[in-house]
Amino acid sequence: MAESIKNRNLYSIDGTAARNLQPESMPLSERVWEKENKRRAKNRTYADRERVARANYVPVIDFFAMAILAVAIAMTVYSSIAFLKIQSNIRSYGKKTVALENMTKELKTANDSLELNIEKSIDYDKILSVAVDELGMVYPYENQMISYKYEKKGYVRQYGDLTGNEQENTIDIILKLLFNK
Repeated sequence: MAESIKNRNLYSIDGTAARNLQPESMPLSERVWEKENKRRAKNRTYADRERVARANYVPVIDFFAMAILAVAIAMTVYSSIAFLKIQSNIRSYGKKTVALENMTKELKTANDSLELNIEKSIDYDKILSVAVDELGMVYPYENQMISYKYEKKGYVRQYGDLTGNEQENTIDIILKLLFNK
């Protein structure tokens, strides 16, 4: 009886033919192991096919996405070039500023030196003697001087024209002579 149960597991009846499902020479534990290996191999081949499919997958970019990407790259390149130009201009202006500052210092030093030489060359005593002796200058009396308090401010406002000090320049005199004959 045990033999018939054992034989039932080994054969399958399909219509009038009886197929041998497992060879009898293999014990049951080996047959189970073989089935499991086949199932694993089938799963492994599926996983291998998936991995190959993923490796061979090439994403497709449509024209619109490609255009947006090209515009973004162009804008980035343009912005980078503009930034580099601006940075170069700033550096060159900085160098020019330093050069101008150095030149300004040199000119101030030269100007101060020239001003000192001019001050040293002026003989105030000779100017006073020529003005008094030759030109007839006299010192003013107390009632001829008007004093005012000087407040140091940035500028002086003039609300009207000054009268009494008008002098005609040479061009005005020549024009009057030519047109007023």
